[in-house]
Amino acid sequence: MSTFCARVRFGRIIFVMIRQTVYFVPFSEEGLRNKLFEPFSNTKANVPPFDQLKAYLNQRDIEVLTIDYWDTKKNRDNDVVIVIDHPPVGIYKFLYRLRDMTQGRDSFPLKNRRLLQLLPRFKRKILMQWESPANNPWVYKNIKSITAHYDESYFIPEAKGYPHFYYPQNFDRLNEKHFEKRRKKFLVMMNTPSRAKGFFKNELYSKRVEALEFFSSFDEVDLYGGRWEKVNRPFIKKIWKGFADDKPATISEYTFALCFENAIWPGYVTEKIFDCMLVGTIPIYWGAPDIANDVPADCFIDMRKFKNYFELRAFLHALKPETIESYRVAIRQYFASENFKKFTPIRFMEKMCAIISKQEI
Repeated sequence: MSTFCARVRFGRIIFVMIRQTVYFVPFSEEGLRNKLFEPFSNTKANVPPFDQLKAYLNQRDIEVLTIDYWDTKKNRDNDVVIVIDHPPVGIYKFLYRLRDMTQGRDSFPLKNRRLLQLLPRFKRKILMQWESPANNPWVYKNIKSITAHYDESYFIPEAKGYPHFYYPQNFDRLNEKHFEKRRKKFLVMMNTPSRAKGFFKNELYSKRVEALEFFSSFDEVDLYGGRWEKVNRPFIKKIWKGFADDKPATISEYTFALCFENAIWPGYVTEKIFDCMLVGTIPIYWGAPDIANDVPADCFIDMRKFKNYFELRAFLHALKPETIESYRVAIRQYFASENFKKFTPIRFMEKMCAIISKQEI
């Protein structure tokens, strides 16, 4: 059965034949009703460029919808379902269901439809695993049984035997407006509080709090992000500045930023280090042990080199202006390099299109 869709091309409305539809199961229920693909202001957050991906695929006559628009009557043999992070299983499934019941909402994903009942209805089923074991431990503890439900599985955090993909940024160049700004403040951290799901020894949520407590004792750190007001720690209340209305502008006011990933895990490089480099703020990074494969070591300060926060603080205060500037020179060179391009929106779109179309890139 052929499906036609209206498109605007060169200022004219034309009807094109949709040759394929891709259904996305988003991160959370907030992404349903195609909200996953709505443009998001870069001043608010560096979110993955799904809006650009939708436009890119539409230009190639591939329709993109969230899973709540799926209709068995319109399903085609070549339609694809892409699941972003496999939902909880085992005890985690019970705990999440209990959470949903106490909060008066339907279980996600797919509300009352079970994902594993839906997957067999598609000839191609793809898993894109974004979250680390700190947030989605059930995937890594049951990796063989979970990936058996899919034809292909791709991971941002390294998973032995499975292809890796890179966490896409929603920019492809430096923010020159803020990059050369004169810094008046010392240190910042920008994220939301959380904790590892279950016991995971390589989580870094607790290390973020340790770093904040240490630098707050010297009145040298500011904290931004939602939900920190719910953390009942006196030092948090002292340093918390609320939610940043303009994330790049706010980060660019500081010389350094604490950039701790959710977990120490190979390949798990997210937006945190890029948010800082984008505006010329020097990242203090802790996360992927193989970070130097993706970001040159002269672009950031490696937290692993310091025995404690006293050593880190002494190092930061001893840095000369020309040394600080050398980090920015290295960052500028990196953003112009081929190594950075693998994190750009266009590479993400090309990769996703190739996966959907079963092409090599």
